Amino acid sequence: MSTTSLSAYTKILLKAKLIRGVYLFDDFKRRVSGKGDPSPLQPSETITIPSTKPTSKGNRNITIKIYKTKAALDPNVGPVAVHLNWHGSGFVLPMYGTDIGFIEHLLNHPLLASYPLAILDCDYAKAPEYPCPAAPDDARDAVNYVFRNPRLYDLNKVTVGGFSAGANLAMGLSVDLGNQAHKGMSPYGDGKSHPIHAVIAFYPVAKWVSERVDVPVPPGPQTWPGIPLPKEVTDIFDDSYWFSPVLNDPPTAEEDRARVKAWMQMPLYSPACADSRDFPRYIELVTCEYDHLSIEGEKLREALSKDKTKQVYGRRIDGVGHSWDLVTAPGQTGYKERCEMYDIAARIIARVGGIEVEI
Repeated sequence: MSTTSLSAYTKILLKAKLIRGVYLFDDFKRRVSGKGDPSPLQPSETITIPSTKPTSKGNRNITIKIYKTKAALDPNVGPVAVHLNWHGSGFVLPMYGTDIGFIEHLLNHPLLASYPLAILDCDYAKAPEYPCPAAPDDARDAVNYVFRNPRLYDLNKVTVGGFSAGANLAMGLSVDLGNQAHKGMSPYGDGKSHPIHAVIAFYPVAKWVSERVDVPVPPGPQTWPGIPLPKEVTDIFDDSYWFSPVLNDPPTAEEDRARVKAWMQMPLYSPACADSRDFPRYIELVTCEYDHLSIEGEKLREALSKDKTKQVYGRRIDGVGHSWDLVTAPGQTGYKERCEMYDIAARIIARVGGIEVEI
């Protein structure tokens, strides 16, 4: 059977909807129990921008929630620094808004409270309804929105970042834009300077691999913070994201495997495949001990650390799993490290803005 047929798509769509249902039910239980109460923080503004890459399902819009520091709310402040954030999702789950704790930490950070900064929390298309490259296309549209509005945003103070799938989008786009700049073909500014000054990546998909390699975790019931990523779930994520954007194309399974393999090696989708020179100057890379994504993430850290033109921060957090920062709480394992890693992000954003601070 063709791996790009309507029946193949229907099969993976049903699996994706099943795990979405499980996620939403678990999220509901957390909220009912008081463990998932939403932050009272509200965006200063919510906008929608059109996706510039129509799909077979027609046109769609991208939601962006804009949060501002007190200094950025001053009507006379002029263009403000901007940080674009993309959430985790496995490229499948409806997790937009889950990074509110990180955003709140930045807005309240002593270094940034009086700094004119806008944080753009950006949604993106989810697979399998909108497979790759829809999500990277949406991320690019969000960055294009910023650079089309120099009266609102200081284009010399643009940083990007994200979590899990969102970190992959942030890193992939930053190296793609960096590569364009090194070729003198950047669509922004003078065409030669890297338009992104920092990338902040929490437990990213640094490189897509054909065969997953697991990391050892403590035996017995889970007592550590983090979200387990069993292979049967990540296989659904992978199959959804890499499903062909056009039904019945390629026509054979062999051709489709070759397409996916080629795409997985592209730096836009696997930022670890990029030349280190294409990364922004400042990089925060955070991985988790009990997360299989840490294997390629730590390889990337090692490679970037050899480039003396880059400043690489962050580390592997021991004793935690994927997305640990979303579930830990004060006094619990990993909370101190959560605050430390969020602080590094704030310091990097401040440094890009010209604030003299050690990171």
